[in-house]
Amino acid sequence: IPGTYRLKMEGMQDDLTMRVTDQGGKLTASGKNNYVNVIGFEVSDGGSVTVTVNYTGPVVSLKGKIIGRRMIGQYTIHNEVKSWSASAAGYVDPTTPGAISFIASSLDGKKLFTASFEGALFTSTNSGLNWTRRENPRKWIAGASSADGTMLVAAVSGGQLYTSGDSGATWVARENNRYWISIASSADGANLAALVEGGQIYVSSDAGESWVPRGAALNWRSIASSADGSLLLAAENAGRLYLSRDAGETWSLTDKLSNTTALIGDRNWSSVSSSADGSVLASAEQDGQVYASFNSGATWNRLETGRGEWSAVAVSSDGSTLLTVGRNFYVSRDRGETWNEVGRGGSFFGPYSIAA
Repeated sequence: IPGTYRLKMEGMQDDLTMRVTDQGGKLTASGKNNYVNVIGFEVSDGGSVTVTVNYTGPVVSLKGKIIGRRMIGQYTIHNEVKSWSASAAGYVDPTTPGAISFIASSLDGKKLFTASFEGALFTSTNSGLNWTRRENPRKWIAGASSADGTMLVAAVSGGQLYTSGDSGATWVARENNRYWISIASSADGANLAALVEGGQIYVSSDAGESWVPRGAALNWRSIASSADGSLLLAAENAGRLYLSRDAGETWSLTDKLSNTTALIGDRNWSSVSSSADGSVLASAEQDGQVYASFNSGATWNRLETGRGEWSAVAVSSDGSTLLTVGRNFYVSRDRGETWNEVGRGGSFFGPYSIAA
């Protein structure tokens, strides 16, 4: 729950930036614009939330439910019932059809694969110069590609997984309807791993034909794979980092900081990534820092911070380059020692997904 949110209220002219923080076990919220001032925040064990605001004079209670990294509900003002929502930075809000959910790339960067939430799938064979529409509009939330761009897999939030063995020309529905949130692929496309929000980790060793649940049922956020699929890194939403070295059979915590006995602990993770051999791993904290491991997860280093809400991170195949994005794009070619801005995100939230 802690993090930065875009608060929208029906009838309010401008959105509001709301920051939720944990003050010694008690959640508090703050934020204001020309119309609204956040003055209270309460969450129940059942996932209900109440945000109290001063709305140009009257005190109004925004009541709703927490769904993943979103809050959705209603409020009453002047005897009128209106809707409101709060979406975390870096999260695709299902109330915004058309938002790009993900992008995946072949190793050479020529074959690209992307989708919009409640939109269609699109593929490109010339590094994005031209695009071909594929499949039907669905709530696409995540996707992954093999190294040659032939084997593709895509996940539908509240729906099934879909696989393609011909660069996206045809698709086959796999597994059952679940609230998928992230998916990763080995270089050959045979070994796949998919996260269920509030559920388990599902792994496949036959290019998605069959799936086996592994690990604990947690509020998962992002997963990454080494080229051979043996090493998997998974991030829990507002939780810990977990590592598997046996293609998902077993999982263990991985959050020991370098040169200290301290642990990273719970964080609002938005994205994880891996080099081809799994020696270089990276994780982005939504409202904090970027972390990297240069020893396959044995220890971690604090890297970039203070430039905005990190929505995605990517590691190059050889592990030499790190790319992060919040409101803007930043690249490091020296293992995170220095960072250079290489592009503008173009919005408060910035891009949701990047590929390397």
